[in-house]
Amino acid sequence: MTTAPTTTATFKVGTTYTTGEHRDYVWRFKVISRTAKFITIEGDTCGRGETIRVGVKPGWDGNESALPLGNYSMAPTLNAADVYA
Repeated sequence: MTTAPTTTATFKVGTTYTTGEHRDYVWRFKVISRTAKFITIEGDTCGRGETIRVGVKPGWDGNESALPLGNYSMAPTLNAADVYA
C-alpha cells in the first residue's frame, strides 16, 4: 500500500525563496499570493514589477515545490524549505 507524501514546508505569502546552484547562479522569488494549487511570484527572472503564476505540487522530500522557469531537463525547482534569509 502506498500513501501520498505529507507536506511539511509550504509556500507562504510575503516570504522569499531561493533556488539554484548557490555558486554561479541563484534565483530568488517572493510569493505575492497563493491558492491551494498555485503561487504568484515575482523575482529575478520576472523583470521589474512582473509576476508569474506557477503550479505547486508535493516535492520528492514532502515539501511543496514549483517550477518557476518552466518544465525542462535542467529547470530549477523552487522548494518551500529553501527560505531566503
